Amino acid sequence: DFCLSRGLGDVYKRQFLTNPGNIAAIGGGALKVGASIANAISGIIVVLVLTLYFVATLPAIKTGMLRLSPARDRARASDITDQITDSVGAYVMGMVVLAFCNAVLAFLLYLFLGLPFPPLMATVAFCITLIPLVGSVIFWIIGTGLALFTNPIAALVFALIYLVYMQIEAYVITPRVICLLYTS
Repeated sequence: DFCLSRGLGDVYKRQFLTNPGNIAAIGGGALKVGASIANAISGIIVVLVLTLYFVATLPAIKTGMLRLSPARDRARASDITDQITDSVGAYVMGMVVLAFCNAVLAFLLYLFLGLPFPPLMATVAFCITLIPLVGSVIFWIIGTGLALFTNPIAALVFALIYLVYMQIEAYVITPRVICLLYTS
């Protein structure tokens, strides 16, 4: 209070802002943040474009790769390649369905428990639970930890309900989803 009443706060502000080292530090930090954001956006765009390219040209890529196998084994190699791509596709589709279920549950829990950012946490849940085997556990830890900052009781309720859901997912939902996708 004493310094501010004497106008010393303005003096310190002026000294800070007129010091070239401070201006360079502020500008350099802002530049790093901007470069990181631009780098992330360009990386996402590259991944999306390559994904779309490979999905669109998958038959041509498979045909080109099959031409590398001997003519006598081409039919068998084609059957094996089709089985592999169908199996991998079914597995990925199953993981997307399970991740969507996780995202819906996370959204509803965060919404009804009054925790912050339900749509954001649903998106995080979707992305993290795409990781096989450990994705649900990782999100359980992250979701509970973030909920602890807001409301410890709500965090405990979230942790318990999500733990029960993980068991139901592992022993009921996953086998049914995978069975449906592999038999269709």
